[in-house]
Amino acid sequence: MITWVNIFWWVLGLAFFGIAAFRVYREARQDPNKNRRISLSDRLYVVVASDEVTFVSLGMESIQSIPLGLDKAREIFRMIKVCCDLRESREAEIGELSWKISGSAGLLGDDRIIVQFSGPQGSTYEVIDRAKAASAVGEFTALASL
Repeated sequence: MITWVNIFWWVLGLAFFGIAAFRVYREARQDPNKNRRISLSDRLYVVVASDEVTFVSLGMESIQSIPLGLDKAREIFRMIKVCCDLRESREAEIGELSWKISGSAGLLGDDRIIVQFSGPQGSTYEVIDRAKAASAVGEFTALASL
């Protein structure tokens, strides 16, 4: 037997389903490259917008948000790729930051690289899995055409 309570719950269920479906539809319609996040590690990631890339470092003592142009970000990702592939270290001054990326096997083992940068907001030292770094380079290449 259908009661008002059953009808209420049925309508409420349809309303919640409609809201969830609308959210999925809205997310599917959004530009997939707009503000795309690429993780290098749990504490270091990159947000790629249409014309700017922001490196975000979640350090123990401070959080850094470093906006860079697309060309400067390309330089950094090229350094990461070279260090991963050739297992060597590179240093560069890019923008206001001093970068050092080490892909050589050392105390940390062969499957990790070290990314260091310092600038006006402080410095960051992050150990990253080599496979995760290579994956991030691939994602960035797809978005920004290295």
